[in-house]
Amino acid sequence: GGGIAVLRDASLSVVDSLFHENAAARPGGAIYGDGAAIEVRRSRFVSNRSGSWRGGAIGLTGGSIDVQGSAFAHNSAEDGGATFAFLPSGASHDPNNIPELLTDPASAYLSHVTVHGSVTTSNTESAIYAKGTPLVVEDSVFTGSYGNGDPGSLVVLVSYDRVDTGETVRAE
Repeated sequence: GGGIAVLRDASLSVVDSLFHENAAARPGGAIYGDGAAIEVRRSRFVSNRSGSWRGGAIGLTGGSIDVQGSAFAHNSAEDGGATFAFLPSGASHDPNNIPELLTDPASAYLSHVTVHGSVTTSNTESAIYAKGTPLVVEDSVFTGSYGNGDPGSLVVLVSYDRVDTGETVRAE
């Protein structure tokens, strides 16, 4: 993570914080977690980027993340998940080498989250990339995102477990 890296069995609580213009060559321009428990409340993530992988703002392999009441604007990633990337632990950092079945999936809960202006340059999963990850998104808004230069590529979820968006997610 360009701002913070949280590793195995550690936990991180972020409250009322700003992450601005952080960059990482690998996942998590602002925050990267590997098998960690991460909680984010009332925070802003602006213009963070992941240079050659996913998760421009936050990248997570294994572990869990709970994001509530936070805003994400103009985050970017080279290959999908400009704002968020969630993968099981053990996932390679090579985007072309992600095994289909991995143990210790990441789990992600997003509530009252606003995402605007996510941009990827080489893929279409502009706002969220989630593989093998239980993902719940509630009462959230996604606007103005671009994938592979195409406007309207707001949220593409790739998951082999459970994706629950209910009827509370709005994408424009």
